[in-house]
Amino acid sequence: MKIKDIIYVILISFAITSSASPIASDSSDSIDGLWQGYFDINGSGQYDFTSLQFNGASVGYSEKAKTVWQGYALKNGLTYNSEVVMFNKDGSKFSTATIQGKIDKKHPSITAQFKTSPANDEGNISLRYNTIFERGSSLQALLGNWEYVSDDLLMQIEISKSGALKGADTLGCNFYGDVSLLNKNINAYNVSLEIASCNTVDGHYKGMVYLSDLKEKNDTFHLAVFGDLYGLYYPLLRRKD
Repeated sequence: MKIKDIIYVILISFAITSSASPIASDSSDSIDGLWQGYFDINGSGQYDFTSLQFNGASVGYSEKAKTVWQGYALKNGLTYNSEVVMFNKDGSKFSTATIQGKIDKKHPSITAQFKTSPANDEGNISLRYNTIFERGSSLQALLGNWEYVSDDLLMQIEISKSGALKGADTLGCNFYGDVSLLNKNINAYNVSLEIASCNTVDGHYKGMVYLSDLKEKNDTFHLAVFGDLYGLYYPLLRRKD
């Protein structure tokens, strides 16, 4: 089974009963949480790294490296293993990465090394657990209007009280989908999205979402979704209108 197939099986089979603990019991192979830190490439640079992990699935992004990824993240005792498919941010896939490392349970953190294929780049990753993962989730927290603004794009979406999502951007792309709870005790959501009127980007996407705080609690909606050809990441801010 290819990695993409494994990823979709994991995404489809999210368990509502999963623990909110960042490092599950020793009998579990999952390592849930919002993990953030830095990585280097061949010993150079310091790039941000965010990985949202739930029930074996992992989605992540690096804004400085302009990269997004999806895959799996599992543990065996205190050994961390992950494999991800990497995409140019808002672009096509370009590589895979294998990540292996160690888990510190006392001060929840992950120290790991990665290697990419086919480029054979290597590097070190240092991550810490972000406790906002334990904030809990609700559709009420998502309700309203959200906006992403960059130099060349304006994207606006609206989320209803049922979790239905719709929106559009200034490139003419239309977005339809829904957001649902994975576990009410964690700050992570499942998202299914259809993109239309967007040329080659048209299609069905799946991924995960979490909320963070820029100026106010839960005012930033981190949307990371993946289709057959593209991976997309948008940090949308809550509109007050």
